[in-house]
This record gives sequence, structure tokens and C-alpha cells, in this order.
Amino acid sequence: MAQVEKSIMLRLRNNETRIADPLDPTQHASWQTTLKTPVTLEEGDQVKIHTCILDTSAESVIQIDDPAGVDVSIGVMKYITFYQNYKSGANGTTDAISIKPKITVAGPGGVPAVGSNQIPDVKRYFACIQKGSVVGAYYVNFVTILPEHQGFDSCGDCVLKFGYTSGLTGLPGTFLLEVPNFHPVSHENGLVLRVACLVIGNSGWDDFFPLDDDKHYNDHKLQRPSNALDKKLKDKMIFYSGEIPAGNQVSEPFIEQMDFNVPQGRYTPGEICTVLNDKMSNLQFQGPSINEPSRDQLVPPLAPQFCVNNPFLSTIRKMSYDVAQLAGGPYQLVFYPEVEPGTDAQGNLTGTVGREMIIDPTIFAANVSHNGNGAIPNNRDDLFIGAEQVDLNFDPVLKKINFSIMHFPIYVGAQAGTPAVPGVIYNADGRLATTYGGAAIASLDPPEFWQKQLGFTTIITPYQASQTSFNIGDNGTGGSEVFPIKIAPQIGVNITDIFEGLDIPVAKTDRFFAPEASAANPIETSLTRSILANREFDVSARDEGFFLIEVGFKFPQTMIGGQYGSNLTNNNIQSVVGKYFTGDNNFLQDTGAGSIVYEHFGEPEILTDLNIRVLLPDGSLPSDTELGPKNTIFLEIIKTQNIEPVVPPKEEKK
Repeated sequence: MAQVEKSIMLRLRNNETRIADPLDPTQHASWQTTLKTPVTLEEGDQVKIHTCILDTSAESVIQIDDPAGVDVSIGVMKYITFYQNYKSGANGTTDAISIKPKITVAGPGGVPAVGSNQIPDVKRYFACIQKGSVVGAYYVNFVTILPEHQGFDSCGDCVLKFGYTSGLTGLPGTFLLEVPNFHPVSHENGLVLRVACLVIGNSGWDDFFPLDDDKHYNDHKLQRPSNALDKKLKDKMIFYSGEIPAGNQVSEPFIEQMDFNVPQGRYTPGEICTVLNDKMSNLQFQGPSINEPSRDQLVPPLAPQFCVNNPFLSTIRKMSYDVAQLAGGPYQLVFYPEVEPGTDAQGNLTGTVGREMIIDPTIFAANVSHNGNGAIPNNRDDLFIGAEQVDLNFDPVLKKINFSIMHFPIYVGAQAGTPAVPGVIYNADGRLATTYGGAAIASLDPPEFWQKQLGFTTIITPYQASQTSFNIGDNGTGGSEVFPIKIAPQIGVNITDIFEGLDIPVAKTDRFFAPEASAANPIETSLTRSILANREFDVSARDEGFFLIEVGFKFPQTMIGGQYGSNLTNNNIQSVVGKYFTGDNNFLQDTGAGSIVYEHFGEPEILTDLNIRVLLPDGSLPSDTELGPKNTIFLEIIKTQNIEPVVPPKEEKK
């Protein structure tokens, strides 16, 4: 009896399916196919995966599926570096910057000596708003973030967004909390994180509430906090301070928002950088740039005019005007110096703030009035604050998106007919100043776009409200008592800067052998330290060189894992697909080399609905940055048919 094999090919394409896994609404890795014609599986039939086509191009692109695009938001803080004393007035003799408290250590000839805080300290001073706190204000001191499981797999590594009513402005605010990567086995009771945010009210998670949805928490294997969860666990996961006396001078960073839409599309890293740069570096993003005349905003009803309208760059007069328009005021525009980024065991920033900078716009506005003509000041009577250049690009070697520059260089070397170029300079007491000013990121929204697609998970600049005050009277006594903000930027993580190479103090002259760099001898350099995103394109952080293909039908296969991993066993794995054969178009094709053959015994079964899942080596679903939506599995059913041999007819005897 002869046997003949007949194949039935089932095309399981996720563009022809409905969602199989409710936790995977993009159906990029989990789908259900309903066969147009049911197939009967009979005894002796063999089932195996014939071919897999997997869309691994997602590892090298940014995908925006919503026809409306994605609405993105960037919160920007600006700073100026205190490396020189700025002068104003008709003859350039009036101090425009004052440092409080004024503490002067006398030196020879009455010149302030080292130790005086009137000498530029080359620190970055961030723009903040300040006024008396409102009634019913409390600090959120700490919160506990809980993992969703107690296994060995890590969780976190994200930024969580919380809403509140500000104890300074009385207006709605947003706080971003960076959650590091942690293992639940070493944090059985959750991860305690420092917040230090001034809010109105102290009713648990009602007055400091999560803004991210359940999916964001699930993606990072965390539990979404709530009063109901605290009650269920019979434990408190958010901790407040006592009530802050109303009227205490408190502060928060002056943050300007940049909002725009990125259209639907499939972008390469270079393309998305171009789209974002066109917005972030647009001089007239918030309105027209009018350079002359610059009208004094302190003289109504004339409308103010400014040379730049972009959250990354402003001027002291424009910022003063913008602060005056804020609801809940009046506020004072002040500048607080950066602190070191280190924290103690409780997450408190260890640096202290003991001074504030005041840049008085009325001094600039009064420049020409010294001549007695009362004329409106021009733009020479102003100071830039923020980043003059903002550039996002893709490094093809590192395969990462990065901010190559987000600061305002110091320009040096200007000569007749020759423009100045970026460089560094030493200040009066020999300290190196590398930037004039710059910007830092305070918030990025939505997380799905900035963190997951682009990879900026650590760029948010940490800041905390200080609960330790100081007096701004001369020599630190008397005067107002203020509670400053601690802002702790880190070069290469939150801000960009000039690269401080070994050649900086070397004079580029015939006396190169002598260290002659000084305030009178600035150094030209254009090398910068950029901010690298965490996502490496073309490579998944969880990549181990293969995928697992699961077919959710009664095919009794068994795959057993190690005892210290999650997803220890799986009875539905039908193939192991290696990533060696990824094509130039970033689609992975496998022709069944790793397929596990199943042979059916017993009663016939009808195949109608097949659930397909593409899994990572640890058994988890890949994210939409690890696997795209254009996946197809060809499942082959081989039927063996017995055919009676053909007996040739007998010849009749003659």
C-alpha cells in the first residue's frame, strides 16, 4: 500500500486577525486568526511551522499609528552661568546682578577676595519663581512604588507622572518621578523614593495622584498607586510633612512648556530628529520675533516685543514679563544655583543652597534714562537666558538618539572682520567657565513616545523643594527667610556642556609649553558632551538572539525553563526562531529550522481559531519597539493518505 503526503498551509497573519491578548492592544505580538474554512485534524496528521516572517524592523524605526499623530510636550528650565558680573547703565557701570545674602570678604585694596559670594562662582543659576506659600500646603516627602510581582525579573526603569495642586501657585501642576530599575526580591515592601513637592492637601493619593494609565504601569511591571490599594494592603505608601505656615517664601522652577504635534508615520531615527528639531529650534515658535524697537513691558499699554519666542531661549526682560502674567501671583523671578547630583540613603539631594541671584530688569530698562531723555530702551539693554542652540541627532555608530547641544556657548576670539567662535574662559579667580547659559528638561510627555520610542528615560532633571531656609539679608542675617529649590543637573545626563579636554589650558601660541590661559586668554573649542538616549536602535535590550512562537491550540508540547526564571514552562511553543537570518529590510525569515513537529493521535479535532504569540526568550511579550505589526506565521498540516496500489489488468490467454 502506497502513502502520499498532502499539505494544507494555514496563513496566520496578524493584519487579518482580531486581538487575542487584552493586555496587548496593538496586537503586534499576540493575535487570533479565525480560519475562513475550518480544517479537521485527524490521527496521523503532522503539524509544524513551515515559515515565519517577523517584523523586526520595529527595532530601527519610530512608529506613530494614530491618524491624529501624537501630541508631545516638553517642559523647559533655563539657566545662566554666573561667570562674570554684568554691567548696565549709560556708562556700563551699574551692577545688573546681585547675589543675596551679600557676603564680602575684603581683600587687598578693598577688592573682594576669594570667599566672597560676589565673585562669580561659575555655577549654573536656574530661573525660579518665588512667593509666600498658600494656606493648607504640605510637602509630599516620600512615596513607595510597588512591583506587580515578587519574582526575579526586574521592574521600573521609567518616569511616572503625578498631578497635584501647587502649594505655591494654587494651580494644577505635574511632578515627574524617576523610578530606577530594581528587583522585587530585594525590595519586598516596594521602592521608597524621595519627592519633596509642595502641594495643597495631604489626603493620600487624592492630593498627589498618578496621571499615567494602567498600561504604563503594567509595561514596567509596577502597581498603580491608590488609596484603595493602600487600604487593601493595610499600609500607607505616601508620606506628607506637617502643614507649612502660610506666607513662608517658597520657590519652584520656572518651567515653560513647548507643545506640538508629530504627524502619523513610520520614521527612521534621523527623520524623527529632523521633525523635532524644526520645532525645538524655531526662533518664532511662540510668536513673531521683533528685534527693534524693544518696548518696555513696565510701561503699559505698550505691548512687549522680544527678539525670541521659544521656551528654550528667552531674555531677562521677557522672562520678567512672562512671570508677571502668571496666575496666582505676584511672583518674584529669582535664580538659584545648581547643587551636586548626589543623594543620601533617603533620596534627599545632599547639596545645599545658600544664596540667590536677582537680575533686575528695571536696571536694563533704565539704561538710557541716565541720559535724561526717557527713551525706550533697546535690546542691548537685556540679557539672554537659556540655550542658543538645541540639536537632536542620531549617532549611527552608537545607534542612539542624542542631544548634541542644548546650551548657549561662550563666544571668544572675535577680531576685526572675524566672528567669534565657541570656547571657554577663566573667570577673575581662575575658575573655568564653559557655557554662558543653557536649558534642562523638566518634563516630557507622553512617556510612550519619549521614553519608550526615543529612549530618554533619565533626561528629566531632578529637583526638590528645600525644607531648609536661609536669610537673604547682608551677611546672612535679617531680611526675608526663603526656602529655595535644589536643582541637580548632571552633564551628559540632563544637560549638555563643552567637553573639558586636556588641551583646554594649553595656549595655542608659540608659548604652548607654558600654562598661560587666563581671563584675558580665552580658548576656542567646539567639542561638546551630549545627552545620549538609553534606547539602542537595531538592538533590543532583552535580545538573546531568538524568538519563541506559541500556537494556542491543544498541541501538547512542553518547554521547561530554569527554576530561577519566570514563565517556567510552556505547553504551546511550536518553534524557536533564531535572529541570524534577519534581512536587509529588517524582516526576519525562518523556514522552519527550529519548528517542533506535532503528530496527532486520538479523536479528530476541528481547527477554527488559532491564538498566536511571539515571545521573547524570557517568555514575555516584546514591546512595539522590539517587534512590529507585520508578522505572519505559515502553519503546515501534513496529511498522509494510503493509496491502494494499482494492479495492472491481467492479459487474457489466447
